[in-house]
Amino acid sequence: PFKLTGGHLPVALKSAGADSFSACTFKTLVFPEGFETFSDFAFVNCDIDRLSLPSTLHSLSFMNFDGCGIGAFDISPEHPTLKTVDGVLYTKDMKTLLMYPNGKKDPYFVVPQGVECIQACAFNDNSFLSRISLPLGLKTIGKGAFGSCGRLTAVSVPLTVENVEDYAFTDCVSLSRVSLPPHARLGKDVFDNCPLLNEGLPFEGDNGRTVSAKYSVPVKSVWESMYLMADKPDTPIPLYAAPDKNSPRLWSTAGGWNNCCRKNEQWLA
Repeated sequence: PFKLTGGHLPVALKSAGADSFSACTFKTLVFPEGFETFSDFAFVNCDIDRLSLPSTLHSLSFMNFDGCGIGAFDISPEHPTLKTVDGVLYTKDMKTLLMYPNGKKDPYFVVPQGVECIQACAFNDNSFLSRISLPLGLKTIGKGAFGSCGRLTAVSVPLTVENVEDYAFTDCVSLSRVSLPPHARLGKDVFDNCPLLNEGLPFEGDNGRTVSAKYSVPVKSVWESMYLMADKPDTPIPLYAAPDKNSPRLWSTAGGWNNCCRKNEQWLA
């Protein structure tokens, strides 16, 4: 793989195809004005400390960055529909948080007041966040929004939230306390494979209700492996397995990724 301190691309560049930057590492990568589109998987296994995007970008999707670690986004202030604040990508009106960099190393994040929607997969696969503050006024937590956030320990969902969509917190293996508004509509497998939610302690957040993960089982420690025996007792099926707790990345190996983010969802510019 290439390891570069910076990258400035040709001014005539209009698009980047799949695997265009596969396995590359950049300190900064700047796309020129006039650039328009990324293909899915353009940045497979790529690490970028800071990604700079132009005002001419037509569309953006989580799938463009599948397998990529990004520390911060920058986007031209002239972009008609998107903006960045402290490296996080939002719609221009700040009502939707589109993408929080999965390589951003802050352990705590406050979602700004005024955000009404957290986009599908917005925080997916971040291995650093342990706490997050969600604002009053938030209405929707999208599909897979916090999936595979391995160090996230507690979430208080505001009373204004109406929808928590499919897989929103799946594979959050350190999540032990959750508060939900009693009226919130929960999608499919919202807390799938959150083993510490089983018999979890009430979380006094918003006078909401506590939850238990449908498929979780009691464990002595989140770092231990658990097994669900198949029909044949001598054939163990791994239900949950995590790397060493000091690893920079924590995630579940159960059944592979749930594909909740593999829907080619785009945010049109």
